[in-house]
Amino acid sequence: MFRLSRQFLRYVRSVRPQIFLGLFFMLASSLLAGANIGMIYPFFEGVFLRGTAGGAGDVPAMEALGALLREVAALPGSGGIEAMRAGAGAALENYFASQSSLQVLLTLCFVALGLASSKLLIHYAYRVCFIHVEQTLIRELRNDLFRSVQKLGMDLLVDFRGGEVISRVVNDVMVVRNLTITKVSDLLLNLIQSLVYFLLALVIDWRLTLLSIFVLAPAVASLNLIGQKLRKYSRRAQEHLSAVTTRLAENLAGFRVVQAFHAHDREVGRFEEATRGYFRRVRKLEFVSALSAPFGEWASTLVAVCMLWVGGTRVLSPEASLSPAAFLTFLAALLSMLHPLKVVARAWNELQKGTGAGERLLEILDREPLVKDPPRPKDLPQQPAEWTLQGVTHAFGESEALKGVDLRVERGEFIALVGASGSGKTTLANLLLRLQDPTKGRVTADGVDARETALAAWRGQFGVVSQETFLFRLSVAGNVAYPDIQPDMERVTQVLEQANAADFVAEMGGPEALVEEGGSNLSGGQRQRLAIARALYRRPQLLVLDEATSALDTESEQQVQAALDRSLGERTSVVIAHRLSTIIRADRIVCLKEGRIAGSGPHAELLESCAEYRKLYELQYRHTQSPVEESE
Repeated sequence: MFRLSRQFLRYVRSVRPQIFLGLFFMLASSLLAGANIGMIYPFFEGVFLRGTAGGAGDVPAMEALGALLREVAALPGSGGIEAMRAGAGAALENYFASQSSLQVLLTLCFVALGLASSKLLIHYAYRVCFIHVEQTLIRELRNDLFRSVQKLGMDLLVDFRGGEVISRVVNDVMVVRNLTITKVSDLLLNLIQSLVYFLLALVIDWRLTLLSIFVLAPAVASLNLIGQKLRKYSRRAQEHLSAVTTRLAENLAGFRVVQAFHAHDREVGRFEEATRGYFRRVRKLEFVSALSAPFGEWASTLVAVCMLWVGGTRVLSPEASLSPAAFLTFLAALLSMLHPLKVVARAWNELQKGTGAGERLLEILDREPLVKDPPRPKDLPQQPAEWTLQGVTHAFGESEALKGVDLRVERGEFIALVGASGSGKTTLANLLLRLQDPTKGRVTADGVDARETALAAWRGQFGVVSQETFLFRLSVAGNVAYPDIQPDMERVTQVLEQANAADFVAEMGGPEALVEEGGSNLSGGQRQRLAIARALYRRPQLLVLDEATSALDTESEQQVQAALDRSLGERTSVVIAHRLSTIIRADRIVCLKEGRIAGSGPHAELLESCAEYRKLYELQYRHTQSPVEESE
């Protein structure tokens, strides 16, 4: 837990003044709380007991208050402070000696009210300081988590499901709120208050105080054991909550499929299975948590009963070694100490719960990205003459998606990647874009290894159009110019023309028209054409098209293909395609099979030399005359 606290406290460096100010107010509030309890002694010893002895008229000085102060001053180790305290006691004696009981009562009432009012204001100021600190920590923690998610890139989704990432960033952060500075400060505040009450009780009677510690120690040890259980059960509960979030996110993402297949019952069953697991873990967590509060109450009662018996016998004994007023003040200080101790126990349990979630967050925060910038990046040529894959092997766990691939893409060349599903086409494109780094081999541009260059520089060479196009809830211009905040409207208009998208954009209201999240107010072909415009806006050196037309109907495919034909021109391009009709005019077709290159060359040559390509061709054109005729 302390490692987690150190990790998270680095987020509040900007609010250190508020922390120190809050600590000052915390200490002042604790001292005032002790002073409020200390007022019991002069009230009873100096007013009520003295008033019953001497009547309601004028009474002598309140010697008891001065005597108490002198007793405190006489404690070992007080040194030169003894004379000062004795003088203060004498001054108070002289002052109250000239006052009646009613006047003394009125004065003490005003003092008590002043102390309580001061404590109220100071405690509120302490809370304000630490609430600001807490919310700053939560904000920075979420921001840092999101930065870590972006930094980890595609590798994150290999090890974590999308719903689980959402659960950690949203749900776990709220649980970790229990680990923030405010919870820690509450723990510290109540510890300081307990210490103040303990010192007050110790001054009054050190024997009773030490006895109370021996009675309380086993209860504290038991509460610590409960806290350890809470930490373990909390982590398990958060893991099952991630499963619930994942089920929900998956269902909403595939909602149309669920409805179309009328799979309500199956999805409800899967969701209920996840919630049952979460229910069992949370129930066990709450069962243990529910024990801490009543156990603390029982421990408090045990201490109070023991002190009532031992202290009461001393007050009632013939020697009367402890005065009633002193015992009442001691008992009030002791019982007041027990309340913050119970708060400390509850806060400790909350911290244990937060620790489980915090450990899950550290799995993301402490994770090092597999694809990252080198310490000293090399410069890339502005217009590379070629990109190469040299002996590239890439594995996901024990499964190899690519095996010893060698490929060269020359400037101005149109290369097509074909192959059956799972042959490694998309993995090859991801390595070329450096969304992943190869397990073996290297990817280069004019001989410069991609891993030796800055990510921004390397990826800045490419424009990408994928099969599943995602558009943001921005204007058309904002989506086309993404990630630029201020789009170049002249360039936006130009690439919309090149992507065959100008007409439907004009019907929407122009480049400033809003695109709904995911492009829900556009057709599939329109989304793809905006994706092509987005890729062209970057003025890429190499255009990568990953099955950009495979999910479209015939009419949309023809519109997008026309946009692609217009956009490719003399650009260097790598196109992944299932439909061979879209790539038979490629300069070179690379056919992949089970992670290896089965053949490479123009369409006519591959039909003769590559059995895998010929099989793909025959499967697609078994009932047609020729791919050329179909493409026309």
